[in-house]
Amino acid sequence: MRNTPELVAAHRLLAPVLYSVGDKVRIVRKIPSYTYGWENSWPEPMDAMIGKEYEIQSIGTSGLLIAGWWFGLASVALVEKGHEGVVVLNHEYTAKVTPDGVEVGCQHFTKGKALELADTIKRIIKA
Repeated sequence: MRNTPELVAAHRLLAPVLYSVGDKVRIVRKIPSYTYGWENSWPEPMDAMIGKEYEIQSIGTSGLLIAGWWFGLASVALVEKGHEGVVVLNHEYTAKVTPDGVEVGCQHFTKGKALELADTIKRIIKA
């Protein structure tokens, strides 16, 4: 199904509702690039991932980041809900509170973003 503005908007809204960072998913099918609301392409190396299980690394406007590749919702199936305590701070940052402290995930880590993220985490912990 070719993309329409409505499909793209639905994909972006549903991704963080249906899935969380840390969820385990299986790649179940190849979908054509720029279809089903997914605003990305499917390069050949992603074919080898079909049938295998992975943990979601991030959720963004390009879909679900899995093992360094962005997948659309129509190409994955939930296997197991992830870790409790994972918070998606925005499309680039995640933070997980663990017994040992706070683990932080970031797609692009610059000094400025690191400082911004540190302030955000401090506010979360105080709340």
